[in-house]
Amino acid sequence: MKTVLFLGAGASDFAGCPTTKKLKEMTLDNIRNRLGGPIDGNETNRLNFLKHVVQNPRLDDIEKMYSCADHILDSPDRYSDAVLSEMTHTGSGVGMLFPNVLDALRILKRIIDETVLASFTVGGGQKSDVEKMYGSLFDVVSGASGSVDIITTNYDNVVETYCNHTDTRLVDGFEPSKNGDHRVWKNSWDMEDGCVRLVKLHGSAAWQRDGDSIIGMQRPGSREDGDDILIAPTLGAKDYRRKPFPQLFKQCDDILSRTKALIVIGYSFRDDGINQRFVNAMGRGVPMLVVSPSAEEDVRLNLKPPAKFT
Repeated sequence: MKTVLFLGAGASDFAGCPTTKKLKEMTLDNIRNRLGGPIDGNETNRLNFLKHVVQNPRLDDIEKMYSCADHILDSPDRYSDAVLSEMTHTGSGVGMLFPNVLDALRILKRIIDETVLASFTVGGGQKSDVEKMYGSLFDVVSGASGSVDIITTNYDNVVETYCNHTDTRLVDGFEPSKNGDHRVWKNSWDMEDGCVRLVKLHGSAAWQRDGDSIIGMQRPGSREDGDDILIAPTLGAKDYRRKPFPQLFKQCDDILSRTKALIVIGYSFRDDGINQRFVNAMGRGVPMLVVSPSAEEDVRLNLKPPAKFT
């Protein structure tokens, strides 16, 4: 029976990759570190304001923080009165004009981006843990399916680390490496028994654009100066129009159309487009097992399946 794995951030937590809540703490640490440096008064005000924003208990993970900044920056006229009226009540101790608030929120998005890109490399000490954890899981799935199909929204290199460490053939749209660490996107998905097919719907911390080419690296830390290829960690509508995302979603749809069972691990169902694919699969009679400490709540509040599936 063909079984497909869908991996969210919780599936990489054991390998040291942060969850959305942990990324919030890391963003706050990043802001605090900047405040310790030699910066001018305006920058100090902006960073103190951001520290207060990040500490807001309602913005309890990085996706909510990024979405808050996005909403205000996308429609400043709509939100300016509300933000200015609340400034004297924030308790931040910072007096700022609204244009400076917008500047601060742009800085927040940059800090979040920097935090995300620096946080998803598996360390050498965790490679054996990755092999043990994923080895057992993949053995079960490949025993039923012949190969392992993984769809994920994660930016990390945990699956790539497993394949490299165990000499398992990885099929992820890139051609095999012929020159060191870099591989080139070819939208290639040739499968064989025993391989791992990996579809990264939100991109990767180890992917970059180099002119018209898309380069994939084994290690996120080997990034160069190209444009990073990943979908921002926001709860709002996401833009999947630019290559390679249409090709990735086509591959995702092809896999889901042929699956007989879904195992979802560590995912909180916050992307409506992906959620609809789950609901469609269940509508075809595909059973779905959700593994997460908050699985019941995530399914009920975020996935919101029709009553006949619950």
